[in-house]
This record gives sequence, C-alpha cells and structure tokens, in this order.
Amino acid sequence: MIDLEPVLARTARLRGMTAQRIRIREDGVLTFLLSHTGDQRWTVWIYSKAWRVESATKVFATARALNGRRLLSVDIEPPSLDTTFRFSTRALRVFPVTAREDTQSWQQWSLRSPDGEVWDIGPGSTWAVR
Repeated sequence: MIDLEPVLARTARLRGMTAQRIRIREDGVLTFLLSHTGDQRWTVWIYSKAWRVESATKVFATARALNGRRLLSVDIEPPSLDTTFRFSTRALRVFPVTAREDTQSWQQWSLRSPDGEVWDIGPGSTWAVR
C-alpha cells in the first residue's frame, strides 16, 4: 500500500491558510495560492481536468467560490489519490484521470512551498518531491 504519511504531514501545514488568486490558465490548469496573512505563499496547481467545487447543498460553476476561504484539511484517498481540499463551507474535489494513455507521466496536482520544493501527486498512485 502507498505510504501517504509524508504527504499528509506536509499538507497538514496548510491548515488555516486562505485561498486567493484562483484562476484557470489558458492550458486548463487550475491554480491558487494559500497563505496566512502576511505569510509566504504556497502555490497549488490542479492538472486534472476532473474537479469540482461544492458545498453541502450545491455544486459551484467556478473555482472562484473558494476565494477567501480558509483551508481546513486536505484528504487524500489511496489507491486512486482522489483528493479533497476542505475549506470553510466549501470543498474542492480532484478526481484522477486514469483513462489517459500517458498516465505514467501526468501528475494530478502539485504543491510548491515558499522555499521552492514541489510535491507532485500522481501519476497513478505515486507521489514525488522535486
């Protein structure tokens, strides 16, 4: 079974940070920043095109519904590495795309720390630090 403890420990440091500068780039990648007030920023890239933002009662048509929301947790489910970024009253769910031919070279999402370290989640049920 995949050992997610290092990833979960790393993402636990993000709790309480606020989402900002949410956008979808021209290539379809969803990006946003996480930070505490006046703190250094962490960058999140969602490469998977299969994601949604939801609350307990509805699904939102835009990721900007997360803007200004405080992150409560990041849940990662093995073996698929389905990921849920849980914010106050909202959640961003990321679903791995496993039907692609090039799944061995395609991460689902990445996290960049202020010191430049990048954590890649995926492809498949793998993760790596670069």
